[in-house]
Order: sequence, then C-alpha cells, then structure tokens
Amino acid sequence: MYKSSNIHKDILLGIILLAASLWDFRQYDIRVFDIIALCSCLMLFLVSYKDISFKTFDKNRLFMVSILILWSLYGFWSYNHYSSFVMIGGVFLLFALFQQQEIFSRLHILVPIVLFVHLIVFWIQYFSFYLFDYYVDYFTYFEGAARNFSMPGGMKHFRPSGLFQEPNSFSLCIFMLTSLCLIQKNKYIPFLIILAGFSMMVSQSLWGSIASIMLFLCYILLTNKINTKYLTRMVLALSGVILLFVGLLFLQNSNLNQTPQFLKRIDTVFSSGSFRERFITNTLSENDKMKWSAYAERDWSQHKNKVKWEQYIKKYTDRIIREEENKKYTDALMSNVIIGHGFSTKPFVYGLALNGFSFFWNSLGLLGISLVLLSSILFTRRASVQIFPELACYFVIFIMLLLSYPIVTYSFFWFWMFSIIVQIRSKQTCTTAKSV
Repeated sequence: MYKSSNIHKDILLGIILLAASLWDFRQYDIRVFDIIALCSCLMLFLVSYKDISFKTFDKNRLFMVSILILWSLYGFWSYNHYSSFVMIGGVFLLFALFQQQEIFSRLHILVPIVLFVHLIVFWIQYFSFYLFDYYVDYFTYFEGAARNFSMPGGMKHFRPSGLFQEPNSFSLCIFMLTSLCLIQKNKYIPFLIILAGFSMMVSQSLWGSIASIMLFLCYILLTNKINTKYLTRMVLALSGVILLFVGLLFLQNSNLNQTPQFLKRIDTVFSSGSFRERFITNTLSENDKMKWSAYAERDWSQHKNKVKWEQYIKKYTDRIIREEENKKYTDALMSNVIIGHGFSTKPFVYGLALNGFSFFWNSLGLLGISLVLLSSILFTRRASVQIFPELACYFVIFIMLLLSYPIVTYSFFWFWMFSIIVQIRSKQTCTTAKSV
C-alpha cells in the first residue's frame, strides 16, 4: 500500500527525472538542470536515508559502482576537471537511493508524464513553424542556440528538437524514456511507442529513425502474444508510421518535385561532418576551418539574422583557436590502452569522437572494461531463461545509446541505468520466488 506521506518523495523523484532529462540547457558552459537533478537526489537521499539499509547493499551492484567511482577519481587525477566529481556524486547518490526500491515504485506513472511533456513541447514547436510560420526557440534565455536549421539563420530546412539543441539529443531522451515505459510494461506502451517513434522520425534524426524501429522490435520481442495475427498488426503499424513520415517529408518541401533533405542525408551519411564528429574525431576539418574563417571576415551587420550568425561565428572561431592550443593533448588520446585515462568529459575538448564506445574505451581501457563486463556477468548469472528476452532488449537498447552522442556523461543516463538494474533485480527476485 502506498503511503500519502511519501508524496514529497514522489515530487522530488519527478523533479530529478524531469531536470535530468533537460541536459541541453547550459549557462556559463554548465548543465544547469544536471545540477538541479543532483541537488534533488541529495535532498531525496537526506529524507530517505533512514530507510536505506547499507548492510543489504547488493554486492554485484556495489562492485560496479566501485569501479565507476575509482575510475572517476582517476579521471580527475588525469584531467583535473570537475566533471569527474559530478559523476562520482551522481553515481553514489543514485546507487544509494535505488537500494530503497519503494521510492521508485511510482516511476511507472512519472516516466510517461515526463515523456508526454517532451512530446507536447516538441509538437508545439513543429506546428508553430509549419502552420503559423513562427519559430519557437526554447533556448532564447540560455547559452547556446538550437540547431534546428540546415544553415545558421536559414529557414529552409527545419528539424524540430523540442527542449534540446538538436534532433539527435531529442531522440536520445525520447528513446530512453520510452524504453523505461517498455520495461515497466506500461499498459499504454503500444500508443507510446507509435507516438514516440513517429516523433523521433519527424525530428529527422537518422539515429532517431533507426532507434524508433528498434523500439518496435523490442516491444515485439517482449510481448507474450507473438503469433501471425499480432505480428501482422505490428508490421502494418510500423509501415503506416514510416509512410506517414515520408509523406510529411514531401509535404514540407516547397518544391514537391525535389528530394527531401532527410533522404539526401542518407546518401551522404558516411561523408557528412556529423559522422566524422561522432565516429572519427571531434575536430574541425580543414575545409570547415577555412569556411568559418571566411565567414568571420564578412560584414553581418545588415543581415536579418546577424545575431544568430555572430553567435555561430564566435563559437567556431573560438573552437579553431582552442583546437590549435590542444593539439599536443589530442595526440595523447587513446595512448593508455590498459587502464584508460579515467572518467571525464575533458577528452571531448581534445577531439575524442563523440560516441559512447570511444568514451568508455578512453576512460576504462582494457582493464576497466573487463571489470565492468565481469560485474555485468555476475549480476545476471542467476537470471532465469524467462527474462532472457528482456536482457536481450536491454543489451540492444544499451548498444544503440553507445552509438550516439556520449549520453553516459549525463546524470540522466545513470538514472536510466539504475532504473534498468532495479528492474532486472526485481524480475530475478520474482522469478526465484515463483520457482521455490
């Protein structure tokens, strides 16, 4: 029975979830909502610590957390950057809080609410632009600018991103929230998957479009109704969503005979700057340096979007100077393959490719990755055959996250990760109890 006295815990938990999901808002290069989420974690820990038994800590979870904290300390020693301590605090607080599973019994209600908030804001931005020719910029009063257009200041190719600076970040958040609903067996999950998947496609994120299809496949894998009739319905639903999306792409074009920009990007995906930044190196190419240097020499005082252009030019000229200064560090990346360099976001400044795999490899090295894999094996070694499909879904979802921007550096990722761990543990406990 849920106690009404726990409402304040629900409120704090909701603040943590919502604030952590707003990682793209920055002021003075600080993720302000990450700080709010961590402070709320601390408050929830203080009001709940009497109910948390430190004697009953799961040894396997404790082993994994110890690895993360040890390599975070190592990261601070390597780079002397605050991000290492932020990770230590977040991991410890979430680990301690998730020991008391009652606190998180309301996630099945809170997660869909936060998901709907993001989707509503996204569609407000979409319809405002296409129906009323009005661009809603949620970053007006924050540092940085949303990258919703193909060119800074241009209005030809619009890609909505909701409360995020770009469509990929929006898709990441929606993918993770929807996957939590999927794992929690929310009764509205078919509707949520269709709406979330369609929204990720409409954002025109290539990663998001693939991730939306993965959500459909994971849902099919986890359902207990697998038969010809059910599979036919799901395939038709997925096909309908894809056809509706492609139809919208052509309707959005001013010239209906022209191939939509999204479809053109598929043809050039491996030669694009985004692919280079994410999987090769997070440094500007020589062509980009020349382009932005030329832009900097032009007079933008009379341009109708001069503020946007000036923001972009300052950002990229500062980046060119910074990359020249950091060349000596860039060559040292990936040099320590045995124990890595520790957890820190500083390597991205030096040009580390912006994906989760490169982050883990650079941070942990062979030894750290081996220990994390060992802790994962120990954690799931008693899993029954009944939850193997769920473990397979968790694995696929995790791999998808690692292929995108390094969400592992945000508190939202660790909130998501510990939610998954608690879910696995509760399923193992239920399965064991049934078999006794």
